[in-house]
Amino acid sequence: MIDIRGFTSFSMSRESSEAAIFLKKVYQTILDKYFPEAAFFKLTGDGLVIIVPYTEEGLKESCTNMVKKCLDLIRDFSSLCNGDPAIYFVVPRKVGIGLSRGAATCVISGDKVLDYSGRVLNLASRLTDIARPSGIVCDAKFGIELLPHELKEQFLQDSVYLRSIAENTPIGIYYTKEHTTIPAFNKTPIEETKWETSRIFFTLKQIKDMRPKFGYYLPTEPIDPKQIKVVIIHPKTKRGTRIKGISTRWNFRGFRYRLDAAKPRVTMNFKMLARKLRLRGVKQRWKVTIEVSYPKK
Repeated sequence: MIDIRGFTSFSMSRESSEAAIFLKKVYQTILDKYFPEAAFFKLTGDGLVIIVPYTEEGLKESCTNMVKKCLDLIRDFSSLCNGDPAIYFVVPRKVGIGLSRGAATCVISGDKVLDYSGRVLNLASRLTDIARPSGIVCDAKFGIELLPHELKEQFLQDSVYLRSIAENTPIGIYYTKEHTTIPAFNKTPIEETKWETSRIFFTLKQIKDMRPKFGYYLPTEPIDPKQIKVVIIHPKTKRGTRIKGISTRWNFRGFRYRLDAAKPRVTMNFKMLARKLRLRGVKQRWKVTIEVSYPKK
């Protein structure tokens, strides 16, 4: 799985059409130039899931080829859009990649592949989350030991805890020593982590009427700012009609974190939030809950 680092901040500062143009150009180049052998791919917003088949006989070659292409992409990503007249604005320059290997469930309708699912994809997603600020994180069972020395020496070995995958017992990983620093959050068992949750309440009208960027001071400092989650809760709608007694929840990624005079602060893009709420059918005076949660120190 591939994730574009800094895409949320980028999309907050650009028109949605410009963000879409950038994603189209980048994904097309990644698939055509680096992974033309992909059997399947799907978009996850600012991420890209790629499925590449392999055989037992060709395992060593497949693992080597995959790692080499991922390293090439890490190296080249900052310049992928150079010289493209459609990209006249500053774009994200880094990616994080998670690699896992194993069996996955394939969803098929007729002769068309609709999707893939399974633990191997969930694991790749979690590994991508910790490939920060960029670089590659591989499951220890991926096959790093099969690589030639010049590739293998670019990785360090470690163990981590991963939400919903390895919360109490760590799993082994390899990560690029030049590009990647494993977050502190993933060095501690998940069950021992203490979470702070804050809720603030607005109507859609209040969100629209406030300044485009809303700053909220957190009551405590996060142990790892990258684990901050902002969830939006509002009445569920169907065909423009409110369903009484039922709420819907969704993750909102239009926010930034920073220390403001040593105080932890989350700044949310209320202009973007108002637009998303309107598209979901939320009315002006409906109550909207903004839930901010994170692992605290």
